[in-house]
Amino acid sequence: MATTELQAGDILDLTLTADVTSGGLVVQGKIVAVAQTTGLSGETIACKVVGVHRLPKVSADDIAVGATIYAKAGEITSVASGAIKCGYAVKAAGAAVLEIDVRLIPTC
Repeated sequence: MATTELQAGDILDLTLTADVTSGGLVVQGKIVAVAQTTGLSGETIACKVVGVHRLPKVSADDIAVGATIYAKAGEITSVASGAIKCGYAVKAAGAAVLEIDVRLIPTC
């Protein structure tokens, strides 16, 4: 590891602004991550920013495989307005489906 490298970057230690359960979405600025443990607001926990995860989605959204996805209010949505771009769908999930498999890709 180079002397300037702090960590690999696939897991970040984030200080929570709200309570979260293991597997829940953590959004801070443009960072969208999945909590690796349960934590309370103010605690610092490990959060994964890459990989494929099964996450809650907006039930009204009909999302096709390969579609760009966004995080908003603790859920995945296909609607960009007011949300943070975070990856793409690796499986389709129709309206009324409550979860979707997504590939998180950190963006700038």
